[in-house]
Amino acid sequence: MIGTDMASPLLRKTLAAMLPLLIVAAVLELTARMLLAPGELPAAGGRGDQFRDFIRVDLAPEAADALLRFDADLFWALEPSSPALDPAQESALWVDTATNALGLRDDEIVTSKRKGIVRVLCVGDSCTYGSGVRRRDAYPQVLQRLLGPRVEVINAGVPGYTAYQAARWLERDGMALEPDVVVFATGFNEGRSWDGRTDEEHRGRLEPAGGLDELLRHSRFVQWLASRLQDGRDDGEGPPRERGDVRRLPVPRYAHWLEQAEAIAASGGARLMHLMWPRRDNLTQDDPALGGHQDALLRRCRRLGLPLVDPAPALRPLGVEATMLDGIHMTPAGNAIVAGEVGRQLRRLDWLP
Repeated sequence: MIGTDMASPLLRKTLAAMLPLLIVAAVLELTARMLLAPGELPAAGGRGDQFRDFIRVDLAPEAADALLRFDADLFWALEPSSPALDPAQESALWVDTATNALGLRDDEIVTSKRKGIVRVLCVGDSCTYGSGVRRRDAYPQVLQRLLGPRVEVINAGVPGYTAYQAARWLERDGMALEPDVVVFATGFNEGRSWDGRTDEEHRGRLEPAGGLDELLRHSRFVQWLASRLQDGRDDGEGPPRERGDVRRLPVPRYAHWLEQAEAIAASGGARLMHLMWPRRDNLTQDDPALGGHQDALLRRCRRLGLPLVDPAPALRPLGVEATMLDGIHMTPAGNAIVAGEVGRQLRRLDWLP
């Protein structure tokens, strides 16, 4: 009884002391919600929204929305069984966009492969997807025609993907397709900067939370404060870095996810071959300087003796204008050369019937 009597004044004093803080917190939250529109702050599915906004430079909003769906693990994926865009909605990089039931730019696929068939799974970003060309002219489809009926080639490219997303897709969905060979091609989207966070950091923000963590995650003021702190955070290696300096997948983490992709393929009994997709400046000189992610891939393959296709030497004689649409994505002629180089390497390795 005495203890209860003593506790009541203490509780009242504690609540009285906290009341001003609670009022200040409420005022800050209300102010943040009045002054900051939802679009000014990263949302729970923000990475997918960022990519949707990115492609809206080329597409009308309704066309971009028709192509993509939110994916809690991968941020976004292609909409399954999506019909091709109306020709009036197409753009230079978005043509012939129909997908199959798995959300891949390919014919319908039976999960279990037929007996006697070698299945080649082409995993990557918009270069593998074939942005800018009709589906039949993307390199995986050209490769299919080159290799013949005893080989089944699947186009699993998703525009905007980094090695992080591609490896996670391979583990979650790709290996269920029972590939014998995986051709892995990423390296461009890794260098982009969208919100001052890496893909891995952004994925961490999507992890389920509870209690106070969940409350703070939905606080508009806390989100704003975190974004301001991110603007000027110091990594200990120089002046405070700008948000734009943080790449979606820095080179060391890119190398890590290349290793993960190799391990995922091996664990499912598949062989993995890397494809180093060229940039415009890789084709304008015989010994060009490589980008940081390209260099990391080349060094890794040389050090470990991993199979690698570099189609740049075969592309140079035709010239940049004949093989590239925009400095990254290939024309039909460029895709055909890439497919030929991949096919030749697969035969040299004796990975095909």
